[in-house]
Amino acid sequence: DSFAAKFDDTQECAFMCLSNLAANESNHSPLIKQGAFKAFVDRSSSTKNDGGKTSIFALANLTANSETLSQVGRGGGIRPLIALAKSDNLHAQCLAISSLRRLGFIRENRDRMMVEGILETLTSACNTAEPEILREVASCFCNLSLSSDYHLDTARTAISELVILAKSNDFETVRCSLGAIGNLTEAIEAHPLILRQGNVPFLDTIIGCLERKEIDIKREAARAISNLLSSIEIHPQIIQRGLDSLILLSARTCEECQYLTALSFRKLSPTISSHHSLINSGLQNILSLVKVQDSKTRKHAITALRDLSASGKDNILFFKLGAPASMVELVKDNDKDIQILAVATLRHLSSNGCITEDFSSSGIVQSVIRCISWANEDLRCQIAGLFANLSEHMECQSIMVLNGIVQAIDTLLSIEHHEIWQENRPCSIVKVD
Repeated sequence: DSFAAKFDDTQECAFMCLSNLAANESNHSPLIKQGAFKAFVDRSSSTKNDGGKTSIFALANLTANSETLSQVGRGGGIRPLIALAKSDNLHAQCLAISSLRRLGFIRENRDRMMVEGILETLTSACNTAEPEILREVASCFCNLSLSSDYHLDTARTAISELVILAKSNDFETVRCSLGAIGNLTEAIEAHPLILRQGNVPFLDTIIGCLERKEIDIKREAARAISNLLSSIEIHPQIIQRGLDSLILLSARTCEECQYLTALSFRKLSPTISSHHSLINSGLQNILSLVKVQDSKTRKHAITALRDLSASGKDNILFFKLGAPASMVELVKDNDKDIQILAVATLRHLSSNGCITEDFSSSGIVQSVIRCISWANEDLRCQIAGLFANLSEHMECQSIMVLNGIVQAIDTLLSIEHHEIWQENRPCSIVKVD
């Protein structure tokens, strides 16, 4: 018995030494190569004295080194850390969750963590009042949500906890929980699971984050909303409670916020009930978004403009804010999709009598004729529709003829396409006269 006790003491001191060495990042690779890591894992389940905890603390220290994260995961370090994350000792619990958060940077580790029950461990840890633990939990959820394979499981298990974390007063906790929600909402299959959480005011929380002053939080909330808008059933609630905040955010210089709000407007614009706010409160901002450098943002914004201009409501505001001139500039864009959308918007606006004001100097006909020769079928159809609408205005006809409309119509009519021929019938009257 005396020998066994001395042997245990010797082992304990040896592991204490190795654990202390693991606190120094420069020692991590040698410790792993020389077998210390395996010894820590093997001893992590020990119930003698604090030997098990000492070994798990050493494993936690090893995760501080990005170069060893894969080895810790492959070597069995995740299970003991998840066990420690359930500890009643707040310091130990925080250390374990922090280690798991770092391990979650690696895809293969996220797979192992899910198998070992990380979701239940994290949701249980949300019951604490310790801000530092909640911050680590939110960050760990955020890393786990990077794996699309687990979006449904995470939404089903943890969306209520994530929404509660998003109400925190701690900036990093809110940012990470919103980041996780934004990642989860990328899966449209998860939307019903997220939105049916009747016990949690989910949308109120996300929309409320749009109104916070921190731009990072606004951006993550906008990302979640833009993803959710892929589900049309959510449109009425966003229009009623969140559209004004999205419009305000679209005026920010943050490029990602510009992209996300333009995307949201594009998804909302087919819903007629959004038009009043988007036109009367948001049109100026949308017209600004079509001028930004990012082509994806421009494309989303001009798609929204096309849909809004088609409604026929409040069209006068498009002219007051110079929408036709903006579209003329976009007709010159190198992106054919943007050109088509610009001409389609002009086509919708050209039904309004306001199009005749300063028509001779607007450059509409010249810019559109210039691209006929290399335009694809879709663009030519939109051009034909625009010419047909313009020819309905007596004030436009002579200017159209002077700018070469006859030759342009000849080019369009040379194409065998039913819609182009149909749209150009009114224009053919101009040609005959």
